[in-house]
Amino acid sequence: MPSLFRNTFYISLTQGWQMIMALILFKTATVGLGEAGFGVYTLAMTLMYFVLLFDDFGVTTLVTRDIARSPSRSGPVLAGAMGLKILLVPVSFAFLGVYTALTGPDSVTCRVIWITAVYGLSSSFTQLVFAVFRGHERMQYETLTVLVEKTLSTALCVAAVRARLGLEAFALGFTLAGAVSLGLSLLILRRRFHAAGVRTDIRESRRLFRESLPFGLALFVTYSYGQFSVPILRQMRGDAAVGLYGAAQKLMSFTNLIPMVFATAFFPRLSAVSADREETSRVFTLGLKALFMIAAPLVPGVLLTGDRLILLLADARYAAASAALNVLAFAAALNFFNVFLASLYNAVNRQRLFLAFEAGALACNIVFNLLLIGRFSFMGAAWTTLITETCMFLPAMGWALARLARITEWAVWPRVLAATAVMAVFLAATPGWSVLLAVPAAVAVYAAALLAFRAVSITEIRTQMAALR
Repeated sequence: MPSLFRNTFYISLTQGWQMIMALILFKTATVGLGEAGFGVYTLAMTLMYFVLLFDDFGVTTLVTRDIARSPSRSGPVLAGAMGLKILLVPVSFAFLGVYTALTGPDSVTCRVIWITAVYGLSSSFTQLVFAVFRGHERMQYETLTVLVEKTLSTALCVAAVRARLGLEAFALGFTLAGAVSLGLSLLILRRRFHAAGVRTDIRESRRLFRESLPFGLALFVTYSYGQFSVPILRQMRGDAAVGLYGAAQKLMSFTNLIPMVFATAFFPRLSAVSADREETSRVFTLGLKALFMIAAPLVPGVLLTGDRLILLLADARYAAASAALNVLAFAAALNFFNVFLASLYNAVNRQRLFLAFEAGALACNIVFNLLLIGRFSFMGAAWTTLITETCMFLPAMGWALARLARITEWAVWPRVLAATAVMAVFLAATPGWSVLLAVPAAVAVYAAALLAFRAVSITEIRTQMAALR
């Protein structure tokens, strides 16, 4: 499956660079904006993603799947989706208007929210163009666009903090970079594929919306149960509490890039083989195995280095966030599989069932947020996230293994756990090491243990690398 490994490589490069830029921005924002300012930034970015979701509502996922199945229809499919997104713009802004009217944020917070909302809107259209690249399995064009956007946004935001221009200028850096990203993606689309037409036929838009609705609701519910804690925490405990929770959440959100790499890269292939359960099982197991190799060492790695990570990437003001980081490490590991499961369910047309699982998890999220935040502040939000991910994982994985795909390889799992144990012993034996030294050394120890326990072989690595050429 050469194209699958090429897809994974390019998406990994995209997310890897995005992570590097995000780490630079994280350090700049936590130290330069302070707990309260970072809390406002966290709230604004949370709402920005809701704006993106309201303007997309699953259209991007539908376009990716339809183009993967029928590449010759790329132009008409994109034109209809563009038209639908334009019609959804007022819905996005209406949501933001209702939120600001009900919560009454101060004038600076309100302006920051609206500036980042514009960024969310441009990102929605950029993601739609990326759907064409993904459907044709040409991920390199998405990589190029993201590299430009993230580099530019990081540079602009860092400059705004260094010059002490305030939160509005900081937020504007994202909006300007988003506009450049949209323009570049449209240029690549025109030169390499076709022009971006727009068809605003109401009947066609209604059909597209109906077909994309299960995807959109699933995305909305998934994001909601991961982010509802932020506005609830702000209303109950204030911006400083959001800043502490946001620091831990943001650090763990960097790990979300990993399952997104696999979900994005594997989705076209899972869609293409969805009629063949045996092939679906093989592809699913391949992705699941790779994710497990990363998720397994993540939890002990964070538990043994989390306090040092907080001090390195933020400062002493955020030391209390390390306790939340420990809880969120378990949630992040479960999220690896939940994100990948979403690709499987979407690829085999079981998105409505997955939505039902997510709706149940969202209900748990709301209940536990209200119960725990009032008593435990940001720690309540962290525990709620773990409970929610667990409520999502258990039924989704259970049903998938019973009805959609089977795991075709079992020997690797205990070997990965053995390698993880070796890495954990190493980290426990080096508590005084700088995290800049401890983490790379732990990664090297873990990689060597994987090879020693035959969880992965040199031949397998060479085969996969050859597939990237």
